[in-house]
Amino acid sequence: MRVWPVFLYSDLQSLGRAGQGRSLLGLPLGSELLVERLRRRVRAITQNPPMILSPVTATADYVTAMAAVCPDARIICKRDELSDALAGYELSDVLLVLDPRCFAVRDRELETLIRQFSAEQQIAHHLVAFETGIAGTKEHVDVDARGFVRSVHRYYEPTTWPFIAGVCASLVPVSTGALASGFIPTSLLELRQFLVARGVSSRDVTLEGRALDLTKAHGLLAATEQFVLRVAEERSAGQRSPTHPDW
Repeated sequence: MRVWPVFLYSDLQSLGRAGQGRSLLGLPLGSELLVERLRRRVRAITQNPPMILSPVTATADYVTAMAAVCPDARIICKRDELSDALAGYELSDVLLVLDPRCFAVRDRELETLIRQFSAEQQIAHHLVAFETGIAGTKEHVDVDARGFVRSVHRYYEPTTWPFIAGVCASLVPVSTGALASGFIPTSLLELRQFLVARGVSSRDVTLEGRALDLTKAHGLLAATEQFVLRVAEERSAGQRSPTHPDW
């Protein structure tokens, strides 16, 4: 089994008009771009070069920038380009699709997904993040056509909690033929629904740590703060250790 990483474009919608035509992949987080951090994560699993699925509206500047950061990446902007790329893969291969919208805080979440997939390689697996409720609960009021309350339901984490906030990553066997037609998903939620519509069996794997929504300003700020603090801690540790290389 060979694992092939795939990154989704994902518009930088959180910046409003300033983010139009820009991708989350080019977002700076700490000392690196987001796409570089994703590359580092997948290298713990596979050394295969990634594909970057982009819309046909992607600008030439974006393609040039991605090629400079990931010179070995194959940047896909058209359906036939994706079909041609997948034609060279074996049926035993699997696509590791990452959506930068839903960013897992912990670096090792992908390894958990791989372990789950290894036991059931014939179906797709999705690493999902659930919403966080206030005090671990959420209430839902069901009303009828006249506006009268029919029932009140209280959901508790995690036993009766069905609310998915996003999908961080998906493992899709090439043998499913799901993307062979050139379908380019705009998000992993869309890919998850597409697989269900095609009758492809799937299993959700719960994210163990936190996930940040990078489509929201507070998610971007939290991610930036986290990586700036991480760089500061690493530099501080390096100053205390005489064997650490200079920064």
